[in-house]
This record gives sequence, structure tokens and C-alpha cells, in this order.
Amino acid sequence: MAKKHISRSDLAWVFGERMKESGVCGSALPVAIVRDGRSWVAVTDKTLLKRFPKCAKEIERIQGDLRQVYQLRR
Repeated sequence: MAKKHISRSDLAWVFGERMKESGVCGSALPVAIVRDGRSWVAVTDKTLLKRFPKCAKEIERIQGDLRQVYQLRR
């Protein structure tokens, strides 16, 4: 299946919505989408991840799910 092309801002919005839906972190944890070679990665403040380890795992899970569907526009 071909991946859908999406802008960083739209992907950040989708990511935030998925975080809200999960209920683990809510949308209070700031996440930025950054190009990583041919793909992308979601980054956030490491100090917040240390305080909320469940959120770190949830961000990794959501990132994995969304990476299978979306590719950043060039």
C-alpha cells in the first residue's frame, strides 16, 4: 500500500488527536514532527518523557502506526 503524503503540521495534528484518543497522555505533551532521512520522527522534551514514562511508550506506538500510513511531503 502506498503511503499518503502529508505536511508536518497536519501530521502533528493527527498525532495530537491520536494521543488524545489514547487517553494516556492527553494533548498537553508537545510533539514536533521532524524529518529523519527518508522518514520522520516525533520528538518531545526528554524531561517530560522521564516524568511520564507511559507517554513515552504511547508516543512510540503511535509513531509506529502513523509511519506505516504517512510520508512527509518534500
